Amino acid sequence: MPFLRAPTPTVVYLDADTIALRNLDALFLCDGLCGVMRHSERLNSGVMVLQPQAQLFSDMMSRIEQTPSYTGGDQGFLNAYFSGFAASPLFDPGRGRLLSESWARPPPGNATGGAAARVRMGRLPTEYNADLGLYVLNSNRWMVPEDELFVLHFTLSSFKPWNWWSSWIISGNMERWQALRRRLPGPDTGPSRLLVSTLAAGPWLLFALFMRRTPSLSPCLRNLSFRRGAPGMSGALALERVACMPWVILLAALTSLCLAVGFAVCLVPTQVDPMWGWMLAYEWIAVSFAALFGASLWAVYQWGFGLRQAGNNISSVEGATEAFHTSGTRRDGRLFLAASAGNLWQQTALAFGVTLGLLGILPWWSDVLGLKSFTGRLFSMGAAIAPTTLVVGHLLSSLALSWFHAGLSMVSPASPKLKHPV
Repeated sequence: MPFLRAPTPTVVYLDADTIALRNLDALFLCDGLCGVMRHSERLNSGVMVLQPQAQLFSDMMSRIEQTPSYTGGDQGFLNAYFSGFAASPLFDPGRGRLLSESWARPPPGNATGGAAARVRMGRLPTEYNADLGLYVLNSNRWMVPEDELFVLHFTLSSFKPWNWWSSWIISGNMERWQALRRRLPGPDTGPSRLLVSTLAAGPWLLFALFMRRTPSLSPCLRNLSFRRGAPGMSGALALERVACMPWVILLAALTSLCLAVGFAVCLVPTQVDPMWGWMLAYEWIAVSFAALFGASLWAVYQWGFGLRQAGNNISSVEGATEAFHTSGTRRDGRLFLAASAGNLWQQTALAFGVTLGLLGILPWWSDVLGLKSFTGRLFSMGAAIAPTTLVVGHLLSSLALSWFHAGLSMVSPASPKLKHPV
């Protein structure tokens, strides 16, 4: 608390996560210690008015090791040191009187004694510390008229106005902070434009490289067909082998999505403009999810090829390959199917597109429905999770089965009829 040693007669202290909405000159009428109560008996140190005193500062420093702090920081210490603050009278600077002229009774005592017992204290009105956390929890309603607010305090955990993801909850009030930031003189302290441009172009470059490599992957998936060979594993047994695949695929998809989201959030600079932040996050989530879940599909493909090698003749049963175009006939109770590589890639692109689209719109259902409150956002997103999971689960499970049976259709490298996948 070095400001306590400053020669200024009166100091108005504002936390870094606050912004002044109106002129605060009236606060200098406080000739003691003034603050706002966030809870019924707790001083919030985000907005304070005080008169620096060397003796008070020395006394506080001598007690800081022995005085408990429920927050582990300054606010907990101040509440313990000024234990009588909750009993202080309300001080409204708008009345134009000094704090010392507003007392009708002696100041309350402090359990700590010492210099704290001689400090004049007063509680400031709510409009001098508009708590955004309480605003969000109160369905986006202030406890006083909005045009009477003096200080806006962003108290909602990590949803600070400089973090791009905060706009999901505090978009309107966050824009106030962003507008003030743009007006500040001096160089921009946010991420460089070159970094943002590079991150924006990165996913597209990776996609272009993948598309350039795709032709080398296509031959192994061209003219796929289930061919009759020597007696081997029955279709029922093949289906039994893949009965657990939907659950495995859902787990792989969930893991891929969590890793992709975590990677994107860590990669995108926190102080980037919210619009750029969401755009970059969606780009990198999409490319990361495609890479991770694509690796799962390739593993499923190799699994199918391994089973094909183990049992020279694997035929399918009805319903096991819904994604394939059927053009075969029944032989000895087995259904022989044929598929084309083009259809498989089209199905893959469609499944990924629908999946990413549904997951992308999931956080914004409240805006689609016109719900602005925090509770409305949570309930609308929660209600959309179940149908989204069902649709995405069905799409990805069907896609995995298609890749599995694509592997089943390939023959061992010893056979000259079909090539081993690259």
